[in-house]
Amino acid sequence: MGIGNPILRAPSAAGVTVHELTDGEFATVVLEGVQPVEVLTIPRSAVLSDQQGDYVLAVGAANKAEQRRIQLGQSTATIAAVIAGLAAGDKVIVEGLQRRVLARPFRRDRKSADPVEHEGRRRRHGSASGSRRLRQDAPGGRQAMMSVVFIDRPRLAMVIAFIITIAGALALMQIPVAQFPDIVPPQVTVSGTFPGASAEVVESSVAQPLEAQIIGVDRALYMKSTSANDGSYTLTVSFALGTNPDINTVNVNNRCAPCLPVDKLA
Repeated sequence: MGIGNPILRAPSAAGVTVHELTDGEFATVVLEGVQPVEVLTIPRSAVLSDQQGDYVLAVGAANKAEQRRIQLGQSTATIAAVIAGLAAGDKVIVEGLQRRVLARPFRRDRKSADPVEHEGRRRRHGSASGSRRLRQDAPGGRQAMMSVVFIDRPRLAMVIAFIITIAGALALMQIPVAQFPDIVPPQVTVSGTFPGASAEVVESSVAQPLEAQIIGVDRALYMKSTSANDGSYTLTVSFALGTNPDINTVNVNNRCAPCLPVDKLA
């Protein structure tokens, strides 16, 4: 007999007898081979599964969460019928951070006598004090990192980042250029031309006499010269870091004066 449909179908010797019940009539149905089974109902969200089967996180000894294997019967989408694994009066964790960590002690709140309900409510509302208290109870007694302060207070993190950015921009404009170190040594360049001469002639008649005079100039490190077939000649003298470029130019000019005319110095 279907629910909400007063039609009774019963087998007989002639086949299936169909009788429609009217007002005032009733029928007694006997189901053979069915024994009543006592089950415990819990929210479906409290049931977890892995490769070994279904389990729940229940409050065990020392007020800590522990894993318990269960056997489910016929259940619905919201209610789970537990046949074995739990006893009447056991507390299971429905939701919250406790589902991810085993052997963690529960903390009862003054406003809630049920630790499962309180933990779930704190997780849903994102309570800063609740999350901070859970982190302080981490296994091993380790304190939370400094970054947790900024994670719990995003506005504080944004204000500090904004202040650091402004301070850096102001400091960048106030830093003097003199504080940057010199990485390229000061150089003095001497150039000249010998029209119509080849590179060998320039080397013998211009480069060698000129370099013989410049060698030994004060604070000079090394020098490099180039002679070309078009009669051009270039000499670069490098000095030590920290020397005055003007003083270096005067010293090189004084060494070159006996060798070349003044109009050939650059």
